[in-house]
Amino acid sequence: MDPVHFSGKELLEIAIKIEENGWAFYNEAKKGAEKEELRRLFEHLASQELEHIEAFRDLYKLLKKEREEGFYGLTIGEEESLYLKALAGSRVFTDPREGLRVAREVKSDTEALEVAIGFEKDSLLFYYEMYNLVPEKEREVVKRLISQEREHLTRLREIQGSLKGG
Repeated sequence: MDPVHFSGKELLEIAIKIEENGWAFYNEAKKGAEKEELRRLFEHLASQELEHIEAFRDLYKLLKKEREEGFYGLTIGEEESLYLKALAGSRVFTDPREGLRVAREVKSDTEALEVAIGFEKDSLLFYYEMYNLVPEKEREVVKRLISQEREHLTRLREIQGSLKGG
């Protein structure tokens, strides 16, 4: 397959949109949470999404400044490019209004948790792929974000289990 160009700028813009939509979802979903524990978790996750936005913006500024050819002018195969675009276009919410819309349509804590878990899983898949594409010296930032997203998923699963059991 011929390689296609997928710029580091585009990759970071997608990551920022993912986090913006995560923030919109959690910020809105906390308003409708029936259980206090879930409301507090959504509030915490919303604040972490804001931190992730800033981390990606900082990385964006750094890469723009350095213009590292290995990332800023990234060349990847067509298959990888299509995979990344499919991940970004899934439930990861790249349209800024999508996270808010989905949160407003949620009818229960159980449904909100299912959506949040799907969101975190999709985000993780995207960030794992992103990790392999960023310059080695910038991977620690993405690795830290992956770790936080994994913590989000774990906490959501714990609450999901407690709601089913209680």
